[in-house]
Amino acid sequence: AISKAAAESPRFIVRRHIADLPSTMAAAALVVTMGGYNTCAEILAVGARAVVVPRNWRSGEHDNKGYTGYDGEQLVRAEGLVQLGAAQMADPGKFSADTLAAAMQRALDAPRFDASKLRLDGAATVADELIALAEIPGGAMLATNNSSSDMCCASFRFCRRPSS
Repeated sequence: AISKAAAESPRFIVRRHIADLPSTMAAAALVVTMGGYNTCAEILAVGARAVVVPRNWRSGEHDNKGYTGYDGEQLVRAEGLVQLGAAQMADPGKFSADTLAAAMQRALDAPRFDASKLRLDGAATVADELIALAEIPGGAMLATNNSSSDMCCASFRFCRRPSS
């Protein structure tokens, strides 16, 4: 139904797959999504205007008849994006064409989210903190190999043998 309606208007494009999603999202006037992890991360990274509509069924329950509850992860992500000012949410429990249109208009009226406000270097920061912790006397062991006394974490660029 959405593809058919979009085909009647040059203002809308519906795609099932996009090879370069970040660039496309950055260029789009508005992104409407269910709130999957990667899509939400891309919304933040590129500062796309977005409306998140978390599904109102739990994973694996889409064939059930009737309302079964919210997918907790999508709802948490949607609420987080709203709190950051990075997206609007259309509540799937009250979903209609009017509530979606209202959320879309709110998103279009809002400024684009400034992704520079976020620290997106979590993995590097954690690695640096763990290396620093391992280098202090009495610091935590990062990884152990039970078959030997080697302590090794190659992804952190060091290998050590515990002192006896």
